Amino acid sequence: MSGLDNVRQAQAARRKTLAEWRMKKRDELDLPSGLRVVVRKASIVDLAISGGIPESLTNDLMALASGPVEVDAKDLPKLAPIFDSVVRACLVEPAIGETADDDHITLEELDFEDKLVIFQWTMEATSALKPFRANG
Repeated sequence: MSGLDNVRQAQAARRKTLAEWRMKKRDELDLPSGLRVVVRKASIVDLAISGGIPESLTNDLMALASGPVEVDAKDLPKLAPIFDSVVRACLVEPAIGETADDDHITLEELDFEDKLVIFQWTMEATSALKPFRANG
């Protein structure tokens, strides 16, 4: 086997490893609207650090993540930007776009109930952070 063949095998193995790693961070969800989506895991810390959650909303998000998500109608204007930020950061397929087309949906197309399901799925991944936050 030549050196070039070894390089090709190593590249193929790396691609496979990366694909498997990425798939572990993803899941499929059936939304209340009937749309099936692919979402990726992202912790609150990941979202805050990456800028996926505006700094002004991070404390509100941390409060929501500390317990079951209960939505009161009077809180919707405050929660809507948080849910939109989480959905934008975690939705893989279909992709979020500025305009709807054959490959993209807009945030406005998703019902609040759909956003809530994606948010709740995402917050499950943060449960491991609760003891860390409680001690900090």
